[in-house]
Amino acid sequence: MFWSGPSSDLKIIIFLLVISVAVASFVYFKTKKILLGVFILSVLSNLILFYGMYYQFAEYYNIMWLFKFVRKIWPYMNLALFISLIIIFFKNKYAKNKNK
Repeated sequence: MFWSGPSSDLKIIIFLLVISVAVASFVYFKTKKILLGVFILSVLSNLILFYGMYYQFAEYYNIMWLFKFVRKIWPYMNLALFISLIIIFFKNKYAKNKNK
């Protein structure tokens, strides 16, 4: 990630993941929307792991399954969360307009 040893990269990744949990918690407590908080956490965690975890890192810690999951499956989960957020937004928007 930052051209250092794997243990240093792991510490940096964990630190960034803690920051992403803090940001997602702040968004949740500010908006009181659980799905938005989960989406923020998922996207930030995916970005951190996608760019922080490289092949040699995953091979060193024997976590190739996580490497493949982050690269191939997690982005589609984020897309599904994003689509559900859009559907809920429009459903709430048009439900309020119908009542007027």
